[in-house]
Amino acid sequence: MTGIIIGSFAAFTAGLAQSCLGFGMALIMAPCIMLIIEPRAVVPTVLLMSITNTFLIALKSHPHIKWRLLLPLSAGGLVGFSFGLRALLMLDSDNARLVIGMLVLIFTAVLWSGWRWPLPETPWMLTPVGMLSGFTGGATSISGPPVVLFLANQNTPRDTFRANLVCYFFIINCYGIIRV
Repeated sequence: MTGIIIGSFAAFTAGLAQSCLGFGMALIMAPCIMLIIEPRAVVPTVLLMSITNTFLIALKSHPHIKWRLLLPLSAGGLVGFSFGLRALLMLDSDNARLVIGMLVLIFTAVLWSGWRWPLPETPWMLTPVGMLSGFTGGATSISGPPVVLFLANQNTPRDTFRANLVCYFFIINCYGIIRV
């Protein structure tokens, strides 16, 4: 019974965060549900929950999609996701939990610090960011930090930030469900 309460609260809070911010579902949900299910089950669980949410948000925000940003990120993300899934299968449960916890802490510290280092928005920069994001998504279900940090670093306008991020997550999550 406790597991159902934890899972339900995590899913509600995570969905609310992603609906408002465009990201945060996996950052909130993965560590919480990892308390009640095995890490290897976390990735498909979070992907399934996120697909519906990102699809609905993407429908509403599609006019703000910046295709020259989204396409290289997504291409890199698809490649990185496959490698991340391989890493997930090689990690034991305790190490997977440790990696997820460290990723959440590092992302939070960098985001809170306000650190900025503007980079060019070229396919040569966007594709590796997408690959890193895809890798972390496949290995931990948390694909947001590299893309969120990159877009925040660029001072991307709010509507463009949210639309591209949500569409990116939808693409990666659909691919992830097919691969899992």
